[in-house]
Amino acid sequence: MRRVLIVGGGIAGSAAALAMDKAGFEVAVYEAHPDSGADIGAFLTLASNGMFAPAQLAVARTVADISFP
Repeated sequence: MRRVLIVGGGIAGSAAALAMDKAGFEVAVYEAHPDSGADIGAFLTLASNGMFAPAQLAVARTVADISFP
């Protein structure tokens, strides 16, 4: 199995990790921030058509479930 190391667990790193995992890679993500990031006031805003990318990564339901309108 091919292995991939992703440094940074932000939106780009997380999306890359999901896509690589879906493609059959063994993925490790390293993030410097010790917590979830909830305490830094970071949000990601997606328009309705912005849910296409999470759908391609098979995480649209999870994103919708933990989001607020």
